[in-house]
Amino acid sequence: MVSEGKGMHDPVLLTLHERLEAYITSVSTLRSFHEWFVPNVLGPIEDLTDDQTIVRLVYAVELRLSEHDDGIWTERALKRELRHLLHTASKTLQLATA
Repeated sequence: MVSEGKGMHDPVLLTLHERLEAYITSVSTLRSFHEWFVPNVLGPIEDLTDDQTIVRLVYAVELRLSEHDDGIWTERALKRELRHLLHTASKTLQLATA
């Protein structure tokens, strides 16, 4: 089921935001986030939403996770990057729905 034109109210974005915030604020672990993210969002993203801003956000999160796995980002830097991605995507979606 594809979510259309919901922007900031898109269930994929809301859930992703909640899970990322939990990781960024150390409420959950990177492993826990990754184990949820890959099968529930990354794998089926094209079927979950047609909002390209959200799709790009998901792929950007995947890239940052891969870069962390490759040793490019420390965990602290990864959290900073993910927070920046969330902030940027939220602003873009707010502008698009205004």
